[in-house]
Amino acid sequence: MENSPGYSIYQIAPNEALQYFAIRALLLYFKWTWVGIIIMDDDNGERAVQTLSSMFSQQGICIALVERTPRSNFVSGISDMMHQGTKIYDKIMESKANILLWLGKSYSVNDLRWLPQLSEGQPEIKGKVWILSAQMELVSMLYQRTWNINILHGVLSFMAHSNDLPKFQKFIENRNPSNTKGDGFIRDFWHHAFGCAFQDGGVCTGEEKLESLPGTVFEMSMTSHSYSIYSSVYVLAHAVHAMHSLHSKHKTVLNGRGLNLPGQEQWRLHDFLRGLAFNDSAGNKILLNENGELVAEYDIMNWVFSSNQSFHRVKVGTMDAQSSPEQAFTIKDEAITWPSWFNQCRIRDPHPPVQEYHQSGDFFVGGIASQNFDVNPTEFNEYPQPASIGELIPVPKNYQHILALVFAVKEINENLQILPNISLGFQIYDSHFTAKQTYRATMQFVSSRKTFVPNFKCDYQNNVLAIIGGLDSQTSLDVATILDTYKIPQLIYGSAPVIDKNQDLFVYQMSPMEDHQHAGILYLLLYFKWTWIGVLVMDNENGERIVQSLLPEFSKHGICIAFIGYSPRGNFLQEVPNMMKQGSKVYDQIMGSKTKVFVAFGQSYSINDLMWLPYLSDTENVAWKEKGKVWILTAQMEFTLYVYQMTWDADEIHGILAFTVHSSDLPGFHKFVERRNPSNAKGDGFIQKFWHHAFNCKYPNEAQGWEETEDGEICTGQEKLESLPASFFEKSMTGHSYSIYNSVYAVAHAVHAMLAFKTRHRRVRNGDNFNALHQDQWLLHHFLRGVAFNNSAGDEISFNKDGELSQPISECSDSCHPGSFKKVKEGEPFCCYDCLPCPEGKISDQKDMSGCSKCTAEYFPSKKKDFCIPKHNTFLSYDELLGLSLALSALSLSLITTAVLGTFIMHHNTPIVKANNRSLSYTLLLSLLLCCLSALLFIGQPERVTCLLRQPAFGIIFSVAISCILAKTSTVVLAFMATRPGSRIRKWVGKRLANSIVLSCSLVQGGICAAWLATSPPFPDADMHTVTEEIILQCNEASVILFYCVLGYMGFLAIVSFTVAFLARKLPDTFNETKFITFSMLVFCSVWLTFVPTYLSTKGKSMVAVEIFSILTSSGGLLSLIFSPKCYIICLRPELNNREGLVRGRS
Repeated sequence: MENSPGYSIYQIAPNEALQYFAIRALLLYFKWTWVGIIIMDDDNGERAVQTLSSMFSQQGICIALVERTPRSNFVSGISDMMHQGTKIYDKIMESKANILLWLGKSYSVNDLRWLPQLSEGQPEIKGKVWILSAQMELVSMLYQRTWNINILHGVLSFMAHSNDLPKFQKFIENRNPSNTKGDGFIRDFWHHAFGCAFQDGGVCTGEEKLESLPGTVFEMSMTSHSYSIYSSVYVLAHAVHAMHSLHSKHKTVLNGRGLNLPGQEQWRLHDFLRGLAFNDSAGNKILLNENGELVAEYDIMNWVFSSNQSFHRVKVGTMDAQSSPEQAFTIKDEAITWPSWFNQCRIRDPHPPVQEYHQSGDFFVGGIASQNFDVNPTEFNEYPQPASIGELIPVPKNYQHILALVFAVKEINENLQILPNISLGFQIYDSHFTAKQTYRATMQFVSSRKTFVPNFKCDYQNNVLAIIGGLDSQTSLDVATILDTYKIPQLIYGSAPVIDKNQDLFVYQMSPMEDHQHAGILYLLLYFKWTWIGVLVMDNENGERIVQSLLPEFSKHGICIAFIGYSPRGNFLQEVPNMMKQGSKVYDQIMGSKTKVFVAFGQSYSINDLMWLPYLSDTENVAWKEKGKVWILTAQMEFTLYVYQMTWDADEIHGILAFTVHSSDLPGFHKFVERRNPSNAKGDGFIQKFWHHAFNCKYPNEAQGWEETEDGEICTGQEKLESLPASFFEKSMTGHSYSIYNSVYAVAHAVHAMLAFKTRHRRVRNGDNFNALHQDQWLLHHFLRGVAFNNSAGDEISFNKDGELSQPISECSDSCHPGSFKKVKEGEPFCCYDCLPCPEGKISDQKDMSGCSKCTAEYFPSKKKDFCIPKHNTFLSYDELLGLSLALSALSLSLITTAVLGTFIMHHNTPIVKANNRSLSYTLLLSLLLCCLSALLFIGQPERVTCLLRQPAFGIIFSVAISCILAKTSTVVLAFMATRPGSRIRKWVGKRLANSIVLSCSLVQGGICAAWLATSPPFPDADMHTVTEEIILQCNEASVILFYCVLGYMGFLAIVSFTVAFLARKLPDTFNETKFITFSMLVFCSVWLTFVPTYLSTKGKSMVAVEIFSILTSSGGLLSLIFSPKCYIICLRPELNNREGLVRGRS
């Protein structure tokens, strides 16, 4: 290179620095912090160790050993090399590092295979996982063909990214010594690869198949080094092409013989190599940067050997330099085949959860869902087996709780302002509404992900920040019992359990304090003067707490309790008879009581218990409403039904008054839910069971003992969640889901505050947020207590000193956002209203507006109808493609018409020009020229002059053109009629008649246009209403009647001309134009008949474009069909343009 020191070298493989980052990311992903490194005993090896040591130390990765492999190319050095190899092998086996990183060269794999052969004791290296650099390929010497390859099974290697080239494989399949002229390598390769000889009477036939060779000898798919060679050739070819193109532009290609690179300017090729970019035949982008390095990515491959010694690579990850940092490294650990002797974690859970939902991340939020009921009792006379998925009774509506958690994590990971450089994951388990499964799920969070041994951590570790759960008070209490030992925060989104305030439990209540709800119930009773009520509570500690604390408060305000009923609850099948018996008594008490108002304090599932009561009694089943019963329900009770209750009459709960946890609408959640289906919910172990029961369908591959539907419908995955009834699923976020959503954000904001605090006090080095959070995770409680933020819906979230949400229910209705207006509910106080969206064309730009207003004519409403946007002016201009195309078309037709006119003038004395009135031909050509040019009056911003001229000019000029055609046709007809003996028409034949026709017909159109301009002249106008977002600048025709009169008169002339020409089409004459005039007028009439409906159905500048197109099309039709035959004779067949030629042609 002329101006740069160094070598003229280009690296057609990804930068090694990217490979080092990928190695570090791989080690961190699997938490491998104790590794050994094997390098070549040269400068490259030393440089690699220095680089990796620095990178590893920053992330807490320790290097257990560094060994340097010798390499000797001479027989005399083999003894020393083997001696040193034995030492390396012994050190590897003695080391406790199970992960070994080998940074070698292309032949280093056979060195690796040598190592077990050097030991006298153990023939294989077991318990180790090898990570190989991209420079190392699966290459073996011929004498190693029979060696055991188990050492290579399960290897993880890096490889320069490449795509499969099908043509290359076909090229190889057809390769053999007989069709490779000039290849001096193939016979020796064939001899050694297939173990045959090319001698007289030898074995090699040349028909051996390369695909039959083992992968250690030859690979049919293109290796990374081969792909780099393939790309190098294309790089050079594209650079030469670019250089050749540049020289061609500067006229340096002589005699069309190309460039003489060797003798002239080969050194300039470097300028075209740097920055070169193209796509190869496999679709990969090949890009060289200014340093001559390939900008590409690495693939992470897993080497898999079968029992028959066959070999294949499996792509399990990537490292892309062009992606964002958080997306650059990807790995599919489930696709990795590990060596049989290596186990990431040798303890596995014998009974993994039936359903779970996992998303990886640096840290996790745990979720305890309540998605299914397990009604099978636990028997202690045998090892407890987990419930099968078919034995679980689903609660479909609770699936939204899972989606709320997933949606919140998704939003947080997409918001770089909350947790920069940290990815948040989640792990969700089901409580099954039982203590056994709740304890099991909670302890899963303090175990490694794929194991169930609390406090034992290996493999993938759950770095749990907090647990969100549970839905009901007993579930929450069971979770708190376990988490108290580990000091892990628990955020409860459902009913608050009975917890001693003096206990230092790390519990946060995400639903509003129940005291506010109790006060609301009291005010509601007093407002309606309901002083004689019945109370229904759960038969548990929470029910007793309400009886002892709340009911005395009611008595103080003059409200009497008629009776207290205890709602039974049984989670197991053998408890159902007792539960039904107790429920029957409660129902009879309710129906026999004179009390009309009942307050129910229940759990999330208590609605379906309430619906059960009428079916449990032996007496006549009478609906609540028929007895005049009114129910008041607490916020913990959601309108949730079981699958078997789908067809039950929901009229039983019609008219219920219910409290609910405040929630704001999240539009993003609506779209998230709409797109949810089993095909795009990777890792979601709950969705298939939910889908199966919610849509009453089944999956074709069900092998889990699920009950089939009666009609055997198959789940397509395209069913719509919005089609489900509200008792099964709600698109809008419920109160419990909203609490879960806020819980995730509370944890994220607490982590953000903790990291900000550490950064300010310099306790985080080099942005190492991961280690800072991992080491002091217990401090998260301090920051959760003080968290305060506004969520994406604008609601403020904060906790009081007791870890309770400081957000009371204080509004009858949510505030109406801009884009909607308030409508007071009929018969209710003014503060209770519905929020309705503004109608089309109106907006509201403030909260809680009583009505919507229209935008002025110059503005239009935004999509959300919350502000007005200025309309932009639009007209057909020369600056846009349509206007420019039409203008160029008009000019092109004008030039063609001018050329035809010039040709006729140059040959004005020839018979073909003289025939049928030369003057009329000139007039017709001039009018067609003006027709084409008149189209330009329609393009550009409408002005007063152009509006006045364009329609009259168009009408008059076209009328002159059609009059000329009518005159030509009439002249021909009269001329043949005058040839009859004794005809009186002879005196009418001549130029005087033709001129009279043109003049009279044109004057009529001129009169119409004059009347138009005198009475209602066109003027520039602005149409603000036709198109919502545009102001159309146009010419207002003022009088539509006169405009269509102009068009109508033109149409009349055209039809008359067509009729006369059609009748005269068979008159014998060499110069008879009537046949061509017939076709031209047919085209003209077709164009303008099509114009009228098209013009009326378009808007804005499209109307103008339609008229211009019609003008140019009809003008071009007349010009081509009438004058092209004559121009053909004049220019190409001049021998026919004389009297003798015409006579011969006639004969």
